[in-house]
Amino acid sequence: MSALCKRILAVSPTEMELAAVRQAGVWAGMEVDFAVTGVGVLPTCFCLTELLTRREYEWVLCFGIAGAFPDSAEVGEVLAVHTEYLDDLECGSISGLYG
Repeated sequence: MSALCKRILAVSPTEMELAAVRQAGVWAGMEVDFAVTGVGVLPTCFCLTELLTRREYEWVLCFGIAGAFPDSAEVGEVLAVHTEYLDDLECGSISGLYG
């Protein structure tokens, strides 16, 4: 097996969010590292930079609530983000920055 084959990094901002991912029962036969990144862009970038300089991964998967409000989605529902607002950086939306 090559160093890159089937190696997955699964991250989440909080341990509470990552706990469900660890227990999902879908990781059999895969080499998976789990990590809590912290909430927000800066802690996530710092954590991922540190992890990705130590090891190569075929996939990096991020799990979490993505700032969802209570009752805005069902537990376990998969959502696609179309516009991201970076309010903590005071720079508007990604589409507003580049579009």
